Amino acid sequence: MTPTGGTTGQSDTYALIGHPVARSRSPGLHGALFAAAGIDAVYVCFDVAPEAAGAAVSAVRTLGLAGANLTVPFKESVLPHLDGLTEAARAAGSANTVFWRGQRLIGDNTDGVGLLDAVREARGHWDGPAVVLGAGGSARAVASALHAAGCPEVTVLNRTVQRAERVAASIGCVAGPLSREGFRRAADGAAIVVNCTAGAAAPLIGELPVSALGPGTLWVDTNYWMERPPQRDACGAVGVRFLTGHSMLLHQGVRAWTRWTGKVPGPEALQAARAAVEGR
Repeated sequence: MTPTGGTTGQSDTYALIGHPVARSRSPGLHGALFAAAGIDAVYVCFDVAPEAAGAAVSAVRTLGLAGANLTVPFKESVLPHLDGLTEAARAAGSANTVFWRGQRLIGDNTDGVGLLDAVREARGHWDGPAVVLGAGGSARAVASALHAAGCPEVTVLNRTVQRAERVAASIGCVAGPLSREGFRRAADGAAIVVNCTAGAAAPLIGELPVSALGPGTLWVDTNYWMERPPQRDACGAVGVRFLTGHSMLLHQGVRAWTRWTGKVPGPEALQAARAAVEGR
């Protein structure tokens, strides 16, 4: 458990629930936003056993947490234990945020809209094909958001093709194998590539033929904690812009914070939150 600041007897408590959580920068992000808004609240991290999704949701209720974020491996497994889902969470088939609606605990997903916010900020676009690498909770949220935002074609690539096909069928997009040839086919004319695979897949991601992408394509890697994310250097060599996951982390966190508090952070608060996310 990692407190972000001082507390009082009336402090609201928010939490990140996942496994592992030690490297998370969410406490700094939300701590900066609470401080800037003058909100008496603290944000902590709970490392919870992967099989304890139901118990984790019960703990949110029992402890009276004001809200929570969910990360691997709970984004999908918590769904049966919640009282309801937003349309974004339902479309994504996963939740990264839970909030109270009266006495009901509702799941939301801010990953997809956070990705769109990050792309807008980077002056990227999705008016051409998009390629999403991976088929987990984050990948489905990103693919769903791009499809809903009007991206003309979204292709989900995964090592286990059947899982990519299930994701694609639920969204209405295309599936394929996460391989050199599968990527080469999907990359033709792509406006954006989003790597949503876990860090363990880095060697495979590093083998993909980035040269198949055209200049001006935006590559987003959601693994913000990696010092040298795969393909960053290769993208620079062929004129493909590379965006680390820090911006997506910031924007999905801000969306979750706004969902909890009903407030929109101002420029100075965003600057402080960005500094926390980037480790400055």
